[in-house]
Amino acid sequence: MAYRKIEQRIWADEKFRRLSHNARYMFLYLLTGPHSTAWGAYVLDDLYISADLSFPPAKIKQYWKELLDEGLILRDSVTRLVAFPNWFKFNRPKNDRSAMAIINGLLSLPKSPTLSIFYNTSLQFSELLANSELMSSEMLAGEQDQKQKQEQDPPMVPPISGDTREQLTPEDLVTGWNELVAVNGVPHVSALTPERRQKTLARIKTYPELPWWQAVFDKILASRFLMGKAPPSPGRDKPFRITFGWLMENNENPTKVYEGHYDR
Repeated sequence: MAYRKIEQRIWADEKFRRLSHNARYMFLYLLTGPHSTAWGAYVLDDLYISADLSFPPAKIKQYWKELLDEGLILRDSVTRLVAFPNWFKFNRPKNDRSAMAIINGLLSLPKSPTLSIFYNTSLQFSELLANSELMSSEMLAGEQDQKQKQEQDPPMVPPISGDTREQLTPEDLVTGWNELVAVNGVPHVSALTPERRQKTLARIKTYPELPWWQAVFDKILASRFLMGKAPPSPGRDKPFRITFGWLMENNENPTKVYEGHYDR
């Protein structure tokens, strides 16, 4: 189970206290909710917020503005990236392994000017990066291209069933897995190897629509068996726990998840 740290002094913080009641609720949801990550940045569509908090789109837009005006979050409306500028002040990695996982997680995010702000405003992140073998230029590679693209292109619309304007990629599924599923206690994908990419492409060829995979991820999270929380099956010492590799191994595995064969 993933845990998020909240300092008690948040309740006395002037910025937090100036928020409306629902904006506070949404901030805590963004900070600790099922989409949050150990590196304080992730991609999130407003559709998830609306579904999880029962907020109408107009209100979500209002609450985003409150949080942005107070400087409590960073938000890129094009890539749908959300980040917390003070994340590493309160959530330092526990060891080298955790630090490397955080860096890998950040590298999986879409390049965005918002990420540049996130990196540059965090002294703790600078220290983390300095202790790794990566250079800041690697972390921010392609950012200027993304900025130019944002200036030229109209805002992106989240893909819906039947919408073929954007082709689903293996990176999309890995990001979705890490941000929605792995944060809840199953193995994180640290690298998209050639073999994993090939198998993931084969699965995407069969099921090319993002909403279908979102439904699969939701099914996984709701299944005690797939999340490793059910008792071991007869003849097994440990409970079964799903991995990205198992899900992408063949077409049958994700199909059975979608059909509800593991709803237990």
